[in-house]
Amino acid sequence: MRRAEDVLDRPQFSDVVMTEAELQLAALERDFPAWRIACVADLAAPIWYGFLRTELTDRQRAAGACPTLMRSSPEALASALSLQIQLVRKMQPWHNLWRRFIP
Repeated sequence: MRRAEDVLDRPQFSDVVMTEAELQLAALERDFPAWRIACVADLAAPIWYGFLRTELTDRQRAAGACPTLMRSSPEALASALSLQIQLVRKMQPWHNLWRRFIP
């Protein structure tokens, strides 16, 4: 039996096995740091959630931005998160400034 001190000093990476869902969750968390990602996997079909970590402005809400997203797959959630980011970026003042100079 290994002692806790040994495990903390020398982690056994060969003992760590991540499932595909855990890898997808880690990738989404890495790629979308402004969102808290969760997956409810103990259902017949997993449900993937994205929760925005900051508050939306009234203007962003009026433009269609959502603080919470729910999708049936990690790929669908990644797509929806990307669309939300594009939507919020278009609301930023600097984006409108650059639009004047970029055709």
